[in-house]
Amino acid sequence: MLFVCSLPVLLGAVYVAIELSQLNQSKNKLQGIADTAAIAAAREMRLGNATKEAILAVAQSVVNAQQTAINATISFEGDVPEDKRWISVKLAATAPNNFSHALGLADTSLTAKATAKVMGGAPVCAVGLHEAQDGTISLDKCAKMEAHNCAVYSNSRTAGSIKAQDNAVLSAALICAAGGKGGGVTNFSPSPTTDCPILPDPLASRPPPTVSACEASKTNVKISEQTTSLTPGVYCGGITITKASTVTLSPGIYIIKDGKLKVDFASSLKGEGVGFYFTGVDAGLDMAKESSISLTAPKTDPLAGIIMFQDRNMADDVKYEINSDDAAVLLGTIYLPKGTLLVQGEKPVAQNSAYTIVVARIIKLSAGPTMVLNSNYGLTDVPVPEGLGNLSNKVSLPR
Repeated sequence: MLFVCSLPVLLGAVYVAIELSQLNQSKNKLQGIADTAAIAAAREMRLGNATKEAILAVAQSVVNAQQTAINATISFEGDVPEDKRWISVKLAATAPNNFSHALGLADTSLTAKATAKVMGGAPVCAVGLHEAQDGTISLDKCAKMEAHNCAVYSNSRTAGSIKAQDNAVLSAALICAAGGKGGGVTNFSPSPTTDCPILPDPLASRPPPTVSACEASKTNVKISEQTTSLTPGVYCGGITITKASTVTLSPGIYIIKDGKLKVDFASSLKGEGVGFYFTGVDAGLDMAKESSISLTAPKTDPLAGIIMFQDRNMADDVKYEINSDDAAVLLGTIYLPKGTLLVQGEKPVAQNSAYTIVVARIIKLSAGPTMVLNSNYGLTDVPVPEGLGNLSNKVSLPR
């Protein structure tokens, strides 16, 4: 009789214990959602020119995707400061207490908070991909590379992975070589960090644009002594702009197939929202010393943020030469996974660009150019390709 009388109390205690356990699980799940949302949003900050709205939208999307993890509707509140160094996420939910309702008790309010921070590091603005080439990044004579607010990486494991000789100077926020360095104390600022981990190709997963059939009107195009414009399409045999011609490019993608994009003899090439895809036999670039170049990458896919993209199936070591003494605007990313970027003019290159990023098999500066790799991502709406920008920054979730 005593057991029968105490059974409701015992069952009630069991139900309360179960309910408390479920509430504790829900609280832990809510905290896990907050942590995941904060980390995902902080990673978005590493894209450099991500807006506060975009960062918060990433956090919100994570929360929305995990609404079913707990049996309650989750409310979201987020905060991002102007410098975009951290994001704070606050979540709230009301968990029903099924057994407690019978006793007239209210539902339980659950809350969770998480703050993720972007820690240290500098955005990546130059990567030499070749892992076995002496001088995967090299400067000689009076050449300079100025990357004062970003990092320069050489993946070569050789003793001379990264070189600066003669009066050449490489300046960056960080200089990192998988192997060793070649050059004196005055050739680098700061001195390169050697034996760094190899930095995998940050654009390896970026899909190339679609290449359609050749067009008769865009085959072996040569523009001489003209002022004209060109439209996007497949240019088989390349494009030659010569003899003081001035060419303006309409926005879009220009496929340079089986030939070079060549600008020489005081000719000019300019375009906003344009990207070049090089494919086929000897598809390269030759911008002569007396040429004038001004190019801004597209803002939308398929080449968003990329000025030049080399077909990954091309032969190694095709040269892409920027020898122009008037190439102040090269806004976007130069991606040459099988090519050599050769810069050997006498004047600064890309100095008026909000940002310029180079990812190439080999990067060489010779003669007297100063290649300026700015990283002012917030000054342009040309997106930084995913995988670049503040790639080296780490995300932490302090408690």
